[in-house]
Formats: sequence, C-alpha cells, structure tokens
Amino acid sequence: MKNTRSDARAIVATGIFLLTVAVAGPREAIAQSTGDSPDKNPWRAELCIIGDCGSIPASLTAPANRTIVVDVFSGECSIGNGGVFRQMRAMLNDAPVHQFVPERAIEGSSHTIYDWNKQTRLVIPANGSFRIEVSTVYLLPDLAYCRFYLTGYTVKP
Repeated sequence: MKNTRSDARAIVATGIFLLTVAVAGPREAIAQSTGDSPDKNPWRAELCIIGDCGSIPASLTAPANRTIVVDVFSGECSIGNGGVFRQMRAMLNDAPVHQFVPERAIEGSSHTIYDWNKQTRLVIPANGSFRIEVSTVYLLPDLAYCRFYLTGYTVKP
C-alpha cells in the first residue's frame, strides 16, 4: 500500500511541476502597446463628422509605410430629443467593416447624447482610408454633432 501512495504522490507532484512549467515557463514574447516592440508606435486620432469641427478631420488615411491598429474607439453623437439614432458604421475604403451600438443614451433638456467607449480591433492597412458614417431615422431631428476618438498603435506592414 505504501508503494501505491508513494507512486500516486510522485505522479501528482510531477503533474503539478509540469503544469507549472507549462504555464509560467518562458515563451515567445507578445508585443504590448507599452513600447516593448521597436516597430510598434502609439497612435491616436480624433474625427469629427457633424457639427463645428474646426480643423478636426472627418476621415483619415494610414501612412504608406504603416498599418494602424485601433484598440479603443470612443465618442459621442448628439441628436435633438425625439430623434432616434439609427446606425453608426466604421468604413474602410468605403466598405463597412464594423457597426457600433451606443453604450448609453443620456437625455438632456433639448438633446440626447449617445456615447461609445469600446475596446475593439480594427486594422487600417497602409494607404487605407477610414471614416465613420452615422444616420438617424428619416424625418426626425438631425444630429447636432458627432466626435470620435481612436487610440491604438501603428506597425510596419
């Protein structure tokens, strides 16, 4: 009986050791957006598609020598009360690539603000054109403004 217990303990101890080595052991490094990869550069952009945008662009184009990876997409659109937000789509080279659903609607005295703050993974290839398209339900109040903030990083293609 003593041999059986010893054998069982040895098997369990070996299994725990192998599992620990497999989980905690060295492995190929995974680049993080903390700058641990010399090819990975932090990136952010602001887009404004409706309202008083000033010099804020409505779209962006990735540089010829970089691919943009968007990790976080946030922003807000304001619509007159009674208006119904219909859709918002991310467009890459004029083709829809993702549809975002607002996280919440904050109703004020004259407008409702729809906002987003999403972790995502949108890839804009070198020379790719990116823009946001929004719309409301027909014949209801129009959007007052829409601004978006994108953060992530760029890498060589």
